[in-house]
Amino acid sequence: MKKRDILKWQTLEEGVSRERKKIIIGYAVIGLGLIICVFGFFMRTASSSAVFDIFNYSGLLSAFLGIAYVKYVQKKIKLAVSENIMPEILNSFFDKWEYHPDKRLPDSIVKNVDLEIPSYSDVTGSDYIRAVDKGINIEMSYIEFTYERTKTSVNSRRETITEVYDISVFKGQWIVCDFKKELSADLLLREKRPGENTLGKIFKGKEAVQTENEAFNKKFVIRTPDPHTAFYVLTPHMMEYIMAADKKAGGELHMRFCGSRVHIAVNSGRDAFELTNRETKNLDKVRADFAADLRYITDIIDELRLAGNIYKKQ
Repeated sequence: MKKRDILKWQTLEEGVSRERKKIIIGYAVIGLGLIICVFGFFMRTASSSAVFDIFNYSGLLSAFLGIAYVKYVQKKIKLAVSENIMPEILNSFFDKWEYHPDKRLPDSIVKNVDLEIPSYSDVTGSDYIRAVDKGINIEMSYIEFTYERTKTSVNSRRETITEVYDISVFKGQWIVCDFKKELSADLLLREKRPGENTLGKIFKGKEAVQTENEAFNKKFVIRTPDPHTAFYVLTPHMMEYIMAADKKAGGELHMRFCGSRVHIAVNSGRDAFELTNRETKNLDKVRADFAADLRYITDIIDELRLAGNIYKKQ
């Protein structure tokens, strides 16, 4: 969205409200296209197939144009918000930052850092943020991993029908914090899946271990190539903090300590910085929600920064 378009609006709220009305028009065009298709179907029984084809193609074209228009307006709203609300929020949290609504974390991170995400065939994402918070480099974005499945069936004409569809296996925020100091352990934490028992099992060179905190053991899978070093990170205080952070996460929590970086991923089923049509009705709430999501992240970073035991002694 061009800057001069935003300047035509008296306020962001006024402009977003105006654009939301255009979305209603787009949905009306989609509905009209579907009605034309249905009308054409009934015309086919009373007239020639040529008449049906005219109605059918006209209806499909109308629906396609309506969908394209709705997506265009939604993107326009998102860009307006990203150029107004996001800078306001990011300035209040970070010393330096850059925001790219159409980019995501690079493949070098999401495809090479093992967080034990279920098997996937494709990865997409958006809302990439790179920032500096009190000397710590941060990268984050919305990430979705999908797995392609194929379903084959036979219809009434004995024809084989093959459907290809995607299943989402992870949808949420992935945050990377570079503390610029070597961490004391290579450690993976993630929430257990229903019925999962990993004690004593080796997976990709990492052993599943347990702590003295039974509640923590029931909640998380803990893997490390060196069980002894894991407890430099998993102090009683840190385990209690991770449990508390997990309750606030709103989804399945994954954490990975490796090198000088801590990776935090939350399978929340949503993009924290993606606006729905309903949310644009109240931009003050949008501001508050964006700030709350960033505060959750910065609170974790502050806790890790102060936990001196997680770093290797020089």
